Amino acid sequence: MPTYDQQQTLFCLSMFANISNSEKVIADLADPTVQGKIGQWTVLWGPVIYYHDPKNQNWDNIMYVAKGENAETNNPQYVVAIAATNPKSIFDWLQEDAATHNMVSWSTQFPERGKISQGTNTGITVLQNLKDSSNRSLLEFLTQEIPSQSDQPIQIITTGHSLGGALSPVMALWLYENQATWNPTGKQITVNTQFSAGATPGDQTFSDYYGNTQPGLNQSSRLWSSLDIVPHAWNIQQLQQIPTLYQSCNIPKSSRITLLVNSQIQKVKNCNYLALNPSTFAMKGQCGVFSQPQTNPLKQFLQEAYFQHIQAYFNLLEIDWPLTQNVADSLTLTDQDLDDMATKLS
Repeated sequence: MPTYDQQQTLFCLSMFANISNSEKVIADLADPTVQGKIGQWTVLWGPVIYYHDPKNQNWDNIMYVAKGENAETNNPQYVVAIAATNPKSIFDWLQEDAATHNMVSWSTQFPERGKISQGTNTGITVLQNLKDSSNRSLLEFLTQEIPSQSDQPIQIITTGHSLGGALSPVMALWLYENQATWNPTGKQITVNTQFSAGATPGDQTFSDYYGNTQPGLNQSSRLWSSLDIVPHAWNIQQLQQIPTLYQSCNIPKSSRITLLVNSQIQKVKNCNYLALNPSTFAMKGQCGVFSQPQTNPLKQFLQEAYFQHIQAYFNLLEIDWPLTQNVADSLTLTDQDLDDMATKLS
């Protein structure tokens, strides 16, 4: 019996999506210690790694599908895990995360379903078109896989953290809307999602549409921390909280962060962003404790922000950090990474 519950298991599976090496992902999932925590999972599709610039060694998006059992019901479930932002990917930062001032209709046929950011649209389009080693997209894989399953209830759950936390619920909605394609025989399937630390993908109309889908998505799980700046984007009222978010951690207000936030507010002031599952209460974050605390105000802010965006969720969900060395290698922020990030924002 796995020691982690369904929520913890899905979070762990989302963390493995950040490992940019298929063999390492499969090896970690086969590790007896990992299986003792999350059970047995078999990778059936991917991990597929996307490079916007093939000459660049920094990956931009990763997605895989693993099959296992629900930790609580023992019913079969397919988990679609989507990677977070790669801090070294300029494409992620500029084309997916920060491309928020232009919006795109979720459905040109049904404009009443709202709009998503240009960045969200870019990211979800990339994921929809990824092909595995058998040259199958996610939709093509499901179209082959699902009809061959038994008639017992099946769950398909998308999950992701950070950028993956913005894209995974949108992916779930897309799969939900296209069930006639990949579930032609009408299997008893629930599409759901657990997304963490994600920025807001769309406007209030899109949020309302997402929340009214039945069944499944209206019961999706949103995980976010009160001290994580990323889920505070891109709703105006929440953006305004960012410059002073870490004063309780004895980190002074940074003039540079304030300037950047105010600039972003001007860009999105007419977009009417609202989080998916907006009524979900935030988990109460705790200030980070660092062996080598920064002294520069901007670097202090960034060090705290990165801790709150990644490792703090392990603490809040009572999951062993870093789970595996491969996860640690993919998520740990080095001093050079912090310097580079500060330089980009200076």
